[in-house]
Amino acid sequence: MRRRHRGFTLIELLVVIAVIAILAAILFPVFARAREAGRQTSCMSNMRQVGISFQLYMDDWDETLPVMGHVQWDWVQRIAKYHNTKNIHICPSDDDIGTNGHRYSYVPSCESGGCRNLTPITRSDFTDPSSTILIAEAGRNHRTDHYHPDRGYAYVRQELLPHRHNGKSNWTFVDGHAKSYTLDQTWRPVNLHLVNRPASLR
Repeated sequence: MRRRHRGFTLIELLVVIAVIAILAAILFPVFARAREAGRQTSCMSNMRQVGISFQLYMDDWDETLPVMGHVQWDWVQRIAKYHNTKNIHICPSDDDIGTNGHRYSYVPSCESGGCRNLTPITRSDFTDPSSTILIAEAGRNHRTDHYHPDRGYAYVRQELLPHRHNGKSNWTFVDGHAKSYTLDQTWRPVNLHLVNRPASLR
């Protein structure tokens, strides 16, 4: 006798589809976070290289940082010869590049860069370079070449994008190293933007 093959019933198909949908809903966010973690690593590598470029610049210019805000984005050109990486100033997760004047993903602190009174700042002006933020990730459509930590937490939160990478952002410090923090972690209990403000800016 020939065996009769029974097909799937509608209920069985619906159950399989529901199971696949549930698994997709669980796994897709995991994949998205993993992909963003990879982009964050690439972004941090960029910011670390920017920090190293600043160190090399200071070595050549009597320990002095380029003054930020005097000529728009002038600091990008000043450190350009100290690295050979293409698109070093662009974060892989930044999808706003080229819109509304948003040219680069990274901006220096106005405090560390001396843009508030256009005062050149030297490495020795910082009491603790490893705990003072120099570079942050710019917020959406940020047009200026620096940000203003002296204007307070709420203002900085608008200028920057402190949650780009799975709720965190990358930060480059005056000594050249880069690390991932939330904005709150950089602000409390110690304000890493202002606590080591150079004496010339106090």
